[in-house]
Amino acid sequence: MKKMNKKAVGILAATSVILGSIVPTGPVARAEGDPVEKNVNLLINPGFEDGMTGWDPDGLRVQSDFVASGQNAGVIGTGEGGGYVTIRGDFSDINKITISGKGAVSMEGEKALFGVDIFDQEGTRVYKDELVFTSLDEYTFDTMDITMPQNVSRIVVYTYKVADKAGLAYFDDLSVICDQAEDEEEEGGDQKVYVNTPEERDASLPDSSNLLYRHTIPCEIYRGNIDGKETYEYSYKSLKRAMWIWNFEVITDQAKTDELFAFAQEKGVNLFYMNTGNELEGEDSAVTKYPLLYRAFNAKAHQMGIDVEALDGASAWVRTENQNVPLSRIQRIVEFNAGCSSDAEKFDGIHHDNEPYTLPDWDERMVEIADEYLRLCSQSVEICHANNLTYAVDIPFWYDVTAGVDSITYQQATKAMNYHIIDLVDYVGVMAYRDFAEGKDGIEYHTKDEINYAASVSKDVIVGVETYDVPDKEANPPKVTFYQEGEAYMNGEIDKVENYFVNLAMKENVAGAGFKGMAIHYYDTYRAMSRPASPSAPVSSGGNQSVSAPAQNHSTVSVPSEPTPLAKADIKQPLVKDETKKKVKKTKVTSPSVKANPSDDSDTADAVETSEEIEEIEEVQSIEAEEPDAREKSNVADEDVALSKTKEKTISPWPIILGAAIALVCGGLFYFSKRWKNFH
Repeated sequence: MKKMNKKAVGILAATSVILGSIVPTGPVARAEGDPVEKNVNLLINPGFEDGMTGWDPDGLRVQSDFVASGQNAGVIGTGEGGGYVTIRGDFSDINKITISGKGAVSMEGEKALFGVDIFDQEGTRVYKDELVFTSLDEYTFDTMDITMPQNVSRIVVYTYKVADKAGLAYFDDLSVICDQAEDEEEEGGDQKVYVNTPEERDASLPDSSNLLYRHTIPCEIYRGNIDGKETYEYSYKSLKRAMWIWNFEVITDQAKTDELFAFAQEKGVNLFYMNTGNELEGEDSAVTKYPLLYRAFNAKAHQMGIDVEALDGASAWVRTENQNVPLSRIQRIVEFNAGCSSDAEKFDGIHHDNEPYTLPDWDERMVEIADEYLRLCSQSVEICHANNLTYAVDIPFWYDVTAGVDSITYQQATKAMNYHIIDLVDYVGVMAYRDFAEGKDGIEYHTKDEINYAASVSKDVIVGVETYDVPDKEANPPKVTFYQEGEAYMNGEIDKVENYFVNLAMKENVAGAGFKGMAIHYYDTYRAMSRPASPSAPVSSGGNQSVSAPAQNHSTVSVPSEPTPLAKADIKQPLVKDETKKKVKKTKVTSPSVKANPSDDSDTADAVETSEEIEEIEEVQSIEAEEPDAREKSNVADEDVALSKTKEKTISPWPIILGAAIALVCGGLFYFSKRWKNFH
């Protein structure tokens, strides 16, 4: 028996060694619960001097022909590929991580990407960002500080090259450091000085009883380098907090009106986008139907320090043959204001939510439709300014990165469609529908170009976020709305955006001066999100009270029993039906706009949208839109890709189990063979 056990153990050990050697386990940096080291490079082979040690390659390899330092460097190409490192441990005591490195490419237009995906304890990616190297045949250095999210379980570090070009991407001297110590300022270097004091700034703050005060952000205005010193001035910026209101019951029902104003006061809302479209099919606009109620509503809002803009819009209005509809709607607001007995009863401006990219022929006639839309904006502004009204429109954040409208000529100027729109109107609302502020797919990233351009032409941008539980989770993933996360989380992300554009943007050469504030879409779902869930009300996974979806029909709307938007309320997004027709350069977004407006007027309903066009729109909307990350220039290390390509750095138990099974079988055969011989 002892002899048999010896042989079995031998077989088990040999089998385990053989099988264990062929299972890729990767390096183990630390046990999962061990604290992560601070101020040290967590990459064990950052310059590839030890070959591929520490890296899980998927196209990444070592070369020695072109290096930044040492003998080796990493290279990917000519096709798509990457290399990955997973860092595990206890990150609870980490405040920030700093990534840095050197990179280069072999051909114009190529990109070498080095970044991180950060995952929480549930395995959900909560942050993503990267450095992008485009220097041709010469290494350049770049670095980035990232605020560490909460409840982090692991960080996936990646190098990557997309398949757009057939060049090479080079990497060297890479670094990932947690809580890196700040370099001490050299004696005699630039110093940060202020020309006033915080007390002097605070003395000029508005009265705290005014709603505007609730969104007044302290800031530091850079005044330039004076006598070798960075000179700043303490100041503040008053921001707008806007809210879309599609529900006509807040006009027609006094109890609902009172609820709205109480909610606005609680949340510090100081700008209403108030629906003035037609309440039912075939009727005139609501502002014509209820003039006395709208005047009382506006007077109450202005008494509370809330501006009111007349909200309306429909995608079909953009077409040249239908533009008489929106222009006549504007004229009705002009006539309404003219009939008011005081300025307090008037609308401050007009806010149109026309989304041309939802038209069924957008892909085929993109440039022509864009031109029609710009002409409509120009005519609308002309009427508004002649009658002491502002004119604003909502736009998606991706016009400037969408092939076809990223460079169009209008009035002898060639630029992206969104920049043309900013030139024409008083301000734009950018529908930055993401549920996180930071990172390459976050709210800040998707809006800073518009804000920067707006500042350069003395215009403004209000950044919009979503609270509606959007349907069709494939075309509109949960990241487009804060519905699942709830109000507290949303407020934290909004605070990040406001602080970034008021205080931090100037450090990245972004003109935060063009940032006017935030807008929340929309009142009904925002209010439901703010109420605590009750046993009688359905609750979403995020803890938000369930809200009836807005009506979906494009032309016929009945009055619902619940206070939901009463008309056009589709989740709008650009659709890509044939990628051979156009190529998206960066993120052409799933940027839904939940809107509730009739697309018809009582006298031109047939001209605006026919039933055939409605069916075509609905058919097109059923087409699955591409995920933004699949079209974004940072199309790397998506959660599924990172998880599939990153081999987990733990030793698998299967080699031992399989080895034991084989050992038992072999041992049994050996034992019974001996018994068989003895028996015979």
